[in-house]
Amino acid sequence: MRKPFSRVGGISLAALIAVCIGAFVVVGHRVSAQQSGQVRTYYIAADEIDWNYLPSGVDEMMGMQPSGYAKLYTQHGHGYIGSVYRKAVYREYTDATFRQVKPRAVRERYLGLVGPIIHAEVGDTIRIVFRNHGTHPYSIHPHGVSYTPPMEGARHGGGMPGQAADGNSVAPGKTFTYVWQVPERAGPAANDPSSIVWAYHSHVDERRDVNSGLIGSIVVTRRGSARPDGTPNDVDREFVTYFMYFDENHSWFLKDNMRRFLGKPDLKKIYATAPFDSTGDFDPFMGSGMPAANFKANINGYQFANMPTPVM
Repeated sequence: MRKPFSRVGGISLAALIAVCIGAFVVVGHRVSAQQSGQVRTYYIAADEIDWNYLPSGVDEMMGMQPSGYAKLYTQHGHGYIGSVYRKAVYREYTDATFRQVKPRAVRERYLGLVGPIIHAEVGDTIRIVFRNHGTHPYSIHPHGVSYTPPMEGARHGGGMPGQAADGNSVAPGKTFTYVWQVPERAGPAANDPSSIVWAYHSHVDERRDVNSGLIGSIVVTRRGSARPDGTPNDVDREFVTYFMYFDENHSWFLKDNMRRFLGKPDLKKIYATAPFDSTGDFDPFMGSGMPAANFKANINGYQFANMPTPVM
């Protein structure tokens, strides 16, 4: 019986970090020189854009203007940045000139700031031509697949020979081509569905890179179970959802967001975190103030039901 849809992923930042630690053993894995599948090429850039967590301006769960605790995360002025922040995102382009962003289909607009879904089948080779359009060094670090050290996309504290020329830290304005193999262990196990999901993200300064927005997914299909475009052939629709927090206090763009959206604020006031919520209740975990408001619980970069509804 054919599956009508597949929800392939919902990953918290804590889970992502745990997966990253577990993936460290992949770095020294010997990559086979013979791959039986296709070479799947993607053109992906790191772009810096203004992102609106609440594009409708309304708490869509309640059908009204944000109020109560919702107002803390959306109000603008008086020491609060609001719902629009500068962020870095992965975007797919049509070719290696990086002149034209590949339009996202209507059914994929729910992905929001999440990067393009990379599809592959066991045995394939993934080739990512990456251009850094940003103002900081960025990379693409994949989970699940196999790679050699220059293709890891993660900068090491002690440095590596030739690191300035590899993909572990791609400077602004530069381009690097990653080549990753998709071994059997990267695909579904015997009792798994036809495809499984892995994360990819920037890992030059992981904490700042991810909180700035650089994250996406890789969907790996069992050998012989993919369509020509790499999607699983027994799935009509797939959905990738990241339930996570972006801590804007640890974004590359905190000072830029403060300068652009706060003007000349009273720094003592905005950095003060009161241990009470908007109703006056004691709340030592979140409290109120700009640091609390910058802690954005979201799905794919949207808050308060503003994500376009996925249709199954």
